[in-house]
Amino acid sequence: MSILHDQFLEVIALGDEAWRVCDGRVDPADATRVLGFVERRHDRFELLRIGTAPTVCEHFDCLDAALEELSRRLSDVASASAA
Repeated sequence: MSILHDQFLEVIALGDEAWRVCDGRVDPADATRVLGFVERRHDRFELLRIGTAPTVCEHFDCLDAALEELSRRLSDVASASAA
């Protein structure tokens, strides 16, 4: 099941405790649309950001906070590209 978190983020459930987060503006056949993965680990949400090198960004208290981090970074990249 896929939901839109905001105007750009598409969140796809991979199970009860894991989600793939994509840039909904990018063609589904393009691997660069995947922004990261969020997994619930115990009482925290771990964000694995996909980029030039996958990195665990941070741990968050809730899924929405992890999604906000990806959304903010996506907005930062879009702003830098426009400048």
